[in-house]
Amino acid sequence: MRGISIFSFLSGFFLLFIGVSAMGAGIIARNVADLPDGFSWTAPQDLLDPRALAPATVLIALTGVDSAQALNASLDRGHWENAFAILAYDPTLSDAARVGALLQLGERFSKQRQATKAAWAYVAATRWATLSPALSDSARIDTDLQSANGLRAINARDAARIAVDQAYLIAQYSPGLRADLRAQRLAQIADAYDALGSNALATQAREKSNAAFDSPALSPRTFFSPRIGLLPGSTELESAIKARLVAAQALTAELENGATGEWSPDLVAALADALQNEDATRKKYFDAEIGQTQELTVQYALWREKLYWLALKLRVARGAFGAPLVSEWTRDVKVIGEEWSDAWAQLFILSERDARGATDANRAREDVLRMELLAVRWGWLTRAAENDVRAALAENSRAAAATFLRVERIARGDRVLDVLVPNELYGAGENALPK
Repeated sequence: MRGISIFSFLSGFFLLFIGVSAMGAGIIARNVADLPDGFSWTAPQDLLDPRALAPATVLIALTGVDSAQALNASLDRGHWENAFAILAYDPTLSDAARVGALLQLGERFSKQRQATKAAWAYVAATRWATLSPALSDSARIDTDLQSANGLRAINARDAARIAVDQAYLIAQYSPGLRADLRAQRLAQIADAYDALGSNALATQAREKSNAAFDSPALSPRTFFSPRIGLLPGSTELESAIKARLVAAQALTAELENGATGEWSPDLVAALADALQNEDATRKKYFDAEIGQTQELTVQYALWREKLYWLALKLRVARGAFGAPLVSEWTRDVKVIGEEWSDAWAQLFILSERDARGATDANRAREDVLRMELLAVRWGWLTRAAENDVRAALAENSRAAAATFLRVERIARGDRVLDVLVPNELYGAGENALPK
C-alpha cells in the first residue's frame, strides 16, 4: 500500500537525487509570479474544492475508520482532493502522517498540473514541520529539502530557496543532530543550493559538512503530550454513534458499488438523521460530564472528544464531504466554526495547566504554544489572536534560556514566515536567513 508508507521521507532517500525533478518530465511550470513563495499562506479549508471530491472514499471518516486509514484509502485510490480534505479538517493525524501526506500531495498535484496547489502543499509541509514539537530536526531537514526539490521542479524558486535556507539553519545549529548526520544533511543542502544556482552558499555548506564530524550532540528529548484520562461511559452515546456508523457505511457502499455513483436521497436522509441525533446526544453528554468533572486528565479527554466531533460537524456544514448532508448545519456554519475554535482554546488552556507540572515546565509550555500557533495558522483556532500566541511563545523562550532552536517570526508586510534559529540569531528577523 502506498499511502502512509510515504514516511520514507524520514530517511531522506530520494534527496540523493536532488538534481532530478521529482515531478517527472513534461510538467509545464506556471509563471513564477503566479506561484506562492515561502511567505504566502492560505488556510487549507479555503483551498478545498468540494466539487472535486470523489464520492467513493469521501465518507470514510464518518464510518468509524481512523484518520490514518482514511487518508491511506484516499491516497491509494488517487483521490487527492479527498486526502486534502482530511488534512484540512482532521486533527487526529500524527504530525509525521500529515507532513508525509502533504509531500505526496505536492507531487500528485504537480503531475496533474495544479502548480498552485502543489506549491501550497510543499510550503505547508515545511510550515508544519517547522512548528511541530513532535518531529525530529532530522525529519524537519528532510521535509524542507523534499519540499525545495518539488518547488524547484514547478519553478517556485523563491519558495524553494526559503525551504533550503530553513534546512540549512537547522543543520547548522540543531543541538540534537549527531555529527555524522549533520555532515550528511549539510552535504545534501549544498547540493540543493547548487540546484538553485546559489553556488556561494553551496560551497559554504559543503565546507561546514566537512567540518561537522567534530560537532557534539545533545540527547534527543520527548515532546510534551498532555495526560489523557478515560472518557466517562454512556450507553446512549454509544448507541447514537453506532447508528451513524451504520448509516454512513450504507451510503458509502452505495456510492462505491452502485451503478451510477449517485447520492441516494433516502440514504442521505438516514445519515442526516443519524448525525443530528448523535449531535444532540453528544451535546447532552458533554454538558453533563464537563460540568461535573474536576479531574484535569478527564476534562482534557472530554474536550478533545468534543473537538473531534466538532471537526466532523464543521466539515459537514461546509459541504466538505461532497454533498450538503445536514442543511441546518450549513445554515449554522459560522456558529459551528466558533464552537470548534472555542473547543481548541479550552484544550490549550488545559494543556498549559498540565504542562506546569512537567519536569521541564518551560519546554513543555513551548511545545503547547507551538501546537497552538499551528492550530491558528491551519485555520482551526480562529478566535485567537495570532500575535498574542506569538508573544507568549517569545516570552516563554526567553524565560527558558533555551538551548533548543527557537521559533523566529520573519515578516514581509502582512505575510509571516516561521523559522527555527539558535539564541544568537533570535530577534534578527530576515537577517537570520543565510546570505
